[in-house]
Amino acid sequence: MRRIVPAFLIAFQVACGGNTPTGNPPPPPPPPAPAALAVLAGDGQEGAPGGAVPVKPAVVVRDAGGRPLGNVAVTFAIDSGGGAVTGANAVSGTDGVATVGEWRLGPVEGRQVLAATAGSLPPVRFAASAVLPLVTLPPQVVSPGGGTVSLTQSGTRADGLQMVIPPNALTAAATITFGVRSSASARLPSGIRVAGPIIRVSAPGVILSEPVLLRVPIPDEAGALRVVSVVEPGTGRLIPLPLVERTAEAVTVALSVLDRAAQSSAASSHGAVRTFDPAETLEVLATIMKDFLREGGDIDTGFRPGVDDWDF
Repeated sequence: MRRIVPAFLIAFQVACGGNTPTGNPPPPPPPPAPAALAVLAGDGQEGAPGGAVPVKPAVVVRDAGGRPLGNVAVTFAIDSGGGAVTGANAVSGTDGVATVGEWRLGPVEGRQVLAATAGSLPPVRFAASAVLPLVTLPPQVVSPGGGTVSLTQSGTRADGLQMVIPPNALTAAATITFGVRSSASARLPSGIRVAGPIIRVSAPGVILSEPVLLRVPIPDEAGALRVVSVVEPGTGRLIPLPLVERTAEAVTVALSVLDRAAQSSAASSHGAVRTFDPAETLEVLATIMKDFLREGGDIDTGFRPGVDDWDF
């Protein structure tokens, strides 16, 4: 016997469609927002001017729960001190870490700062000290007929320094060795700052019959006075050298002494009263005075009449 199913029951099952849900699914929750940016590595370093710091600065990004947050854009930029970065636009990994490609310090010694930012979070900063190590360059020989010797030290403001020896300044061939060392320890009054490293000149046994010219690269600055001085051994006092010329790119001064011990000994029969240690190396420092004299500053060269007999 066949069973007959009422038509209204079939229609009800079709209308209900079984257990199939209707409408769109709810949207996924938004990704966590970055809530904190912190220094992870690369703060407090020291490096040579113009060189890259040994540890690449890195930050870590976290969400409000303190968990590392990936895929966050982080920008690194020079804050002060000059220099440059590569890989400035980084993205945090799954560990929340973003690292700059390279941080290369500026050409001047001293404190330098790199900043990292991520969205609207407060920036974090990395500090580094640019300190020039003692560098001695290969010696250069000048014939009795004179000539020009140059200092090549890429990445420093001493690069391009020149010494011009006139034809009648030497009685014999001379060996001249340049070097550079840090000027970070120089103590200067307010309104005066160093304009580069300390330049070392070694010329053993060389006696000059007339001054040589020293051209020191110091770019001009509005409202500033550029001065090149000898650093007095022992005291560190600065003895300004006679000015020959100032251009937009450099200052040229006159040097009457290269080996102070030899020159002092040669001049002793002419009444010189100051002698020098034969091991002493002549050191020269370029400085920039801005607003110093206008504010009533007074330069003390350390010269005392009747006590000192300096001939630079």
